[in-house]
Amino acid sequence: MHVVHYDAERYANASEAQHYAAGLAVLGILLEVGDEPNAAYTNILSHLGSIRYAGQTTSIPSFSVQELLPERLDRYYRYNGSLTTPPCLQSVIWTVFQEPVRISTVQLEQLQGSLYATAADEPSAERLEDNFRDPQDLNQRLVLASFTTSEN
Repeated sequence: MHVVHYDAERYANASEAQHYAAGLAVLGILLEVGDEPNAAYTNILSHLGSIRYAGQTTSIPSFSVQELLPERLDRYYRYNGSLTTPPCLQSVIWTVFQEPVRISTVQLEQLQGSLYATAADEPSAERLEDNFRDPQDLNQRLVLASFTTSEN
């Protein structure tokens, strides 16, 4: 999962911020399937029905983003990179946590079966799946770890 941030004092919105170096900061959270549902993710998943199709928006009651993150916030990788979707602008400071967050199988299935890449008025609905970007070359980027690794 990605949580996208931008400096609201410098930019009007994320769409503007993406055009500037380090305009966006993204927290990358790896999800792992377990038996128990994750209450923080249940909160988000309960609103998926309002944003099933491309272009739809909704508001949800405020909550602490920290609830979505792993317990070990001190173990992460950081690098300057790009957006994962076109136009793949090089404007993101990525922080990817080493420790995954567990969600239940039911929650994963809810995520996989609820979202569409097409607009609501399009005749055939196309599920939002296999929407990952292939691994990219490092292009001399430096990946930093907040902890000692075997490759340091």
